[in-house]
Amino acid sequence: MTEDHELNDFLQFTIFDGHVRGDPSFSLSLEIAVTIDKRWRIHKNDKDFWPSDFHAHCLDDMRLVLNLYTGEVYNKNTKTIDSKIKSKNMIETYKYLEKVALKEDYIKRKISLKKNFVYL
Repeated sequence: MTEDHELNDFLQFTIFDGHVRGDPSFSLSLEIAVTIDKRWRIHKNDKDFWPSDFHAHCLDDMRLVLNLYTGEVYNKNTKTIDSKIKSKNMIETYKYLEKVALKEDYIKRKISLKKNFVYL
């Protein structure tokens, strides 16, 4: 059973370059930190394609991974759905990513496939 999360009063987005400390599976790449209920980070060159090829890692709980196509939050340990982000919040995230796409080809490629985003 999934549980919808309400967004806080704001969306916080931060763009920066650098390494993800302590995890050698990530390449040096652009990272986008997105706050939706919890703090999330999207890695441009993430070599892990689970649960989708476009996902975000939770900075507050390393077990959680957000599928950016569906809004489903998965537990990495159990490989099950933990919760789901509300569609309206995922749409706001998508709108922000559209702005990022003007400067970042990786994001542009991902969001150009609108059919993949179930909440649009």
